[in-house]
Order: sequence, then C-alpha cells, then structure tokens
Amino acid sequence: FDSSITIDFCTISGMGAVNIIDILCKSSNKIKNIIVCPNNNENLIRLFAYNNFYRIKKDFTIKENGFLYPIIWLNKEEGIKPKKRKKYLICGNKKNKKEDTLYLEYLENKISQLESIPNLKEKNREKYKDLCIFRKELKKWK
Repeated sequence: FDSSITIDFCTISGMGAVNIIDILCKSSNKIKNIIVCPNNNENLIRLFAYNNFYRIKKDFTIKENGFLYPIIWLNKEEGIKPKKRKKYLICGNKKNKKEDTLYLEYLENKISQLESIPNLKEKNREKYKDLCIFRKELKKWK
C-alpha cells in the first residue's frame, strides 16, 4: 500500500487468518476499517486486533453453501476493545455475539470438529482447552 494515503475500508476473504494477517502486516497502518472473513483461525484475527489497537465493531457468523464463516469488522475508533484472554480470542466478545443468529450453530460445529479428533486430550492440549471453552460457552448460551 502507498503509505501516503489513508484507506477507509479494506476487505479480505477467501483465505486463512494467517495469510490475511500477513497481508495486513505488510500494509501501512492507515486502514480505518478492515472487514475479514477468514476460512480458519479467526482467533488470530482477534489477536491481531488486540496487538494493533483495532476495536471490533462487528463479529458475526454467516452461512454460505452449508459452511459457517466468521465476519469480523475491525475499526480504529469505534467498537469493543478486544481482550487477550483465550476465551475472547476464540469465541469473540458476547456483546458482539448477541445479535448473531448463527452463533449457537457455530459453537456446535466447532465442538463437533474438535470432538472428532481421536485422543484429543492426550495429543493436543491446546485444542482440548479450546474444546472446553467452546463447551462452556455453548452452555451459557443455551
């Protein structure tokens, strides 16, 4: 990006969070609004927001062709300041999720994916911790 211009909106979708973050890190810090739709690891987008002083204006789920995708709108001035706690990084902030009609389905989908991994607790402690967080979050919402 030309560092002399300010960009009002930037949208990136169709790739994973790592690639999205790589693109954003190579850009100037003059983007006011970033709307992303990562295919995976949306927790890394929330961590990027935390580390780069963005606020999360919207954080919701869409369903396209049977697949659930997170949409995260980052803004420099408006929205909820992200927290670095693991629960907020993987689930998002409850204030942003209250209008997300697909959030329960999203949680159930994440739980199902993680439960399908054989011996998860023994093989991958981090993913097992994520599973526990998703289960706890689902109980709060039901």
